Amino acid sequence: MVPTLDEIEILRTRIGVDQKAMCERGDVSQSTLVRCRKAGREPTERVRRKLKAALDGIAEERGIVVLDDQGGR
Repeated sequence: MVPTLDEIEILRTRIGVDQKAMCERGDVSQSTLVRCRKAGREPTERVRRKLKAALDGIAEERGIVVLDDQGGR
């Protein structure tokens, strides 16, 4: 399942990554996220996958294990 933008933002906050770093790592323009938020819509599935992969990579590099609300990964 592809996470929502809200779920991605929660993960980003838990890892301690700023939006700019997440977008750079995921090769996603920050303006894409800003436009989606202003329009009240989700980014495309492709964009959300890229952002999630970026955060997963950053977390792994930092040795951070992020658990979901149910205690899983």
